[in-house]
Amino acid sequence: MIYKFFESIRLCNGQFGNLPLHEERMARALQFCGEESVYPDLNLYLDGFDVPQKGLYKCRISYSPGIAPPEFVPYQLKPIKSLRLVEAADCSYAHKFADRSCINKLLEQRQDCDDILITRNGFLSDTSYCNIILRDKQGKWITPSTPLLPGTQRQSILMQGLAEEREVHIADLKEYNLFKLVNAMITWEEAPQIPIRNIINSHIG
Repeated sequence: MIYKFFESIRLCNGQFGNLPLHEERMARALQFCGEESVYPDLNLYLDGFDVPQKGLYKCRISYSPGIAPPEFVPYQLKPIKSLRLVEAADCSYAHKFADRSCINKLLEQRQDCDDILITRNGFLSDTSYCNIILRDKQGKWITPSTPLLPGTQRQSILMQGLAEEREVHIADLKEYNLFKLVNAMITWEEAPQIPIRNIINSHIG
C-alpha cells in the first residue's frame, strides 16, 4: 500500500504529544484529497495498540487511503549546528506528504552544513524537517509567517504565546541573534539555542 500522507507524533514515557493538533492536520490533509470520512480519533485509534511506556519514541502513522498501524521508533535528537540558505520558490509541501522528493532534492545543496534553511522569494520558511524560531535583538521570539509546513509544535508554541509570527526576509537576519529548531519530536524546552551566524550565506552585516 502506498499512502499519500504521514504523521510523526511524539511519544514520551507513554504520553502522546499534541494529539489534537495532529488530528487537525490530518483532517486538513484528508479534506484536501476528498477523504473526510476516514478522519480518525487518534486517542481511540492509538488505544488499540501496544504502546511503549518508557523512553522517547517517534510514532509514525501513514494514511490515505485508509490508515496503517502505527510504527514506534526510538528517537534521539540529531544535533544541528549550521544551516545553508537554499532558495526554493516553487517547492510546495503544504501537507505532510509521504513524497518528500522536493525537500530531499533541496537537501542535496547543504554542502558542509548540517541542514538547509529554505527560502521562498527570499523569505524564510523551514529547514528540511523543522520549523525555525528566531530571537530578535529585543529578546522576542519570532517564527516566519511563511512556513513550508506549519508544524504541530510550532502551533503549540504560538498558542502558548512563546513566539509570534512575522515575515522574515534574508535581509532581516541581521536583526536576530539566536534561533531554535522545533518539530513534533523537539519541544520548545529541548531545542538548543544556536547563534544566527550559523546560518550560512545569510549576508548578515
